[in-house]
Amino acid sequence: MSTPSKPTEKPFVTSVESSTTEKSVDFIRTIVNEDLKTRKNGERVVTRFPPEPNGYLHIGHAKSICLNFGLAKEYPNAKCHLRFDDTDPAKEEVVYAESIKEDVRWLGFDWGDNLFHASDYFEALYDYAVELIKKGKAYVCDLSEDEIRKYRGTVTEAGQNSPYRERSIDENLALFARMRACEFEEGYCVLRAKIDMAAPNMKMRDPLLYRIRHVEHPRTGNQWCIYPMYDFAHGLSDSIEKITHSLCTLEFENNRELYDWVLDELALESHPQQIEFARLNINYTVMSKRKLLELVESGHVSSWDDPRLPTISGLRRRGYTPESIRKFCDSVGIAKSNSVVDMAQLEYCIRDDLNMKARRVMAVLNPLKVILDNYPEDQIETLDAPYYPHDIPLEGSRSVPFAREIYIERDDFMVEPPKNFYRLAPGREVRLRYAYCIRCESVEQDENGEIIALHCSYDPETRSGTAPSGRKVKGTIHWVSAEDAVDAEVRLYDRLLSVESPGSGKGSEFLNALNPTSLQVLTACKLESSLAEAKPGESFQFERQGYFCVDTVDSTPGHPVFNRTVALRDSWAKEIKTPPTPSTQPKASSKTPVNKKKSGVPVPTAKKLEPKVEKRLETYQNDLGLAYDDAILLAESDDMAAFFEAALQHHDNIKGIANWINNELLRVIKETPLEELSITPPQIARLVALMDDKTLSNKMGKDVFAVMITEGGNPETIIDEKGWRQITDPQALEPVIQQVLSDNPEPLAQYRTGNTNLFGFFVGQVMKATQSKADPKLLNELLKKQLD
Repeated sequence: MSTPSKPTEKPFVTSVESSTTEKSVDFIRTIVNEDLKTRKNGERVVTRFPPEPNGYLHIGHAKSICLNFGLAKEYPNAKCHLRFDDTDPAKEEVVYAESIKEDVRWLGFDWGDNLFHASDYFEALYDYAVELIKKGKAYVCDLSEDEIRKYRGTVTEAGQNSPYRERSIDENLALFARMRACEFEEGYCVLRAKIDMAAPNMKMRDPLLYRIRHVEHPRTGNQWCIYPMYDFAHGLSDSIEKITHSLCTLEFENNRELYDWVLDELALESHPQQIEFARLNINYTVMSKRKLLELVESGHVSSWDDPRLPTISGLRRRGYTPESIRKFCDSVGIAKSNSVVDMAQLEYCIRDDLNMKARRVMAVLNPLKVILDNYPEDQIETLDAPYYPHDIPLEGSRSVPFAREIYIERDDFMVEPPKNFYRLAPGREVRLRYAYCIRCESVEQDENGEIIALHCSYDPETRSGTAPSGRKVKGTIHWVSAEDAVDAEVRLYDRLLSVESPGSGKGSEFLNALNPTSLQVLTACKLESSLAEAKPGESFQFERQGYFCVDTVDSTPGHPVFNRTVALRDSWAKEIKTPPTPSTQPKASSKTPVNKKKSGVPVPTAKKLEPKVEKRLETYQNDLGLAYDDAILLAESDDMAAFFEAALQHHDNIKGIANWINNELLRVIKETPLEELSITPPQIARLVALMDDKTLSNKMGKDVFAVMITEGGNPETIIDEKGWRQITDPQALEPVIQQVLSDNPEPLAQYRTGNTNLFGFFVGQVMKATQSKADPKLLNELLKKQLD
């Protein structure tokens, strides 16, 4: 028998930094730890990611990638192979294999020299099959596919032996050789294992080992016309590569018995351990390769990288980052039983990641022109607007032009506003972000009565949002200069399905659950001028709108296209979901369902509030100074209002407490009722206070909050136990910065020759070195000083 060449033993290479946070030990890591302790495999830990090159990877595969490659970077002397299971040439293409490699690299992993294919072992696999025949453990069967299925029996009835089961060893060897020599038509016969047709496990009822396929293979050409089945090739490939832990999802649990049978019968030296874990299931989408293929081929989506799909290429095009997907997979964990993960958990991870990275800019998606009648016609001012809020440890700003004509969102104006509407209306004032306070004086309409412009006055004494003494302006809105605005197409992507689960039917019933507003194309958007040079793939936060990225396929310098990655808040958590109103008729596409609305003035319907809710809302806005969006979330729930008001008794940062309840606590109570949580109002108040006094950074605060939710306890106790106090001493932080600069001479040289975009890179490296404990503001000051 030929001996397959062994994979070269090379150190595993990864582009992902080792985690600085303590990872929980799941049942797979418990097994690995025990194997290392008993030296079952010596000091070796070898895993593999074995995709079939017959489609594009989706986020379910990302979980397996993060697990297998993650183990390889956690343990010394560990590595992970990338092996393509290319045993069915009828469905395989080189383009799929290349896309898989691209996705794995994009997620932050590298297989080094450990790239393999099952086809590398075709000769060895054939020899192993011959050995089974010689041992009387395999035979050539002439039954048709339908007959084999009929003979197999059911879960309650034993199967029947094939009439060809008792062929002699010599006859089977001769027939198998003729199969290899391409003497038979496709489907004429197969090679089967000879096990037990009455086995309780249906997988053990003489399973197929080889079948005939007269199809050219992408790698081996026409060298072979018989190909091994997955269950035969899988375990043997693992053994050849000396895999120690063969990790697969739960649907392969019954296959484990066959996996072990093949290796035991051949008495191979290397016998990997197959371990099953729960696959990743997410609501409001589909994870079935068959269903994804149907969506693409039937034109319900544009392609495999359509941003509505859960494919890795689709998520990448939508603006998801590899860090957010790795964080999501880590947060889901590794379990033994299947469950469904809420899409909101994935959306939270990308919001959390982009919040620390994305530059803030202004974009008007549904524009309404505003003319400032008392502003000089020929005057243009340049206003300085920061890219990041104060709690993000990054710096930078851009110049925003301000002139007599600007655009605002149509939704930010109402002719007859309800009581709690604090944006622009006739005779009312609002602040323009980074600019002035303006008052609406008159409304200009066309012959159909549709509003085409607002005439306003501005107060020159209120530049930069500072109102004169004694005057309160409750609303702040965004805007862009009309003359300098960038015309753009914006695609508002939402969840693929309108229901959590479309059912598990094998037909096309799931198509009835497609969300008709999963894509809305807005073609008349106005963006601030700084976005004129935005590059494909770049992400931004459109203030008050959400996170958006430049499309990597359709965007061009003369026609920028932005994709919404995720809204600022989870609109699906609300009982009634109101989609945004396009400013013009959406651009229709035969391949994309588009929500169409008549252009013109939207007429928002004011929701009728209970008297107690209305009273709370008025108090939270007028007395406490909360914005409407924050105030209504708290006011509508008796429990949340009581929690919020109780927390205010222990700390006076009103907006800080409101933000933590709305952004963090509300997300948790979607899964667990508030009364079942151990967290209390004083604890939330104390957590906010610790961030206010710089004991904790915002990110560390989230880590403490997570422990408070899962384990309970006071924030101070958790901080002391975890060692999570923020570094606010310059003498403690300066040596860390110096070491980071010393360790990165090439980026340092690039920064000092003009590539100031690398400032964020150095911030990230210091944050990693300090386990995110560095005070962001202090870090900015000290780093800038040392860099310059």
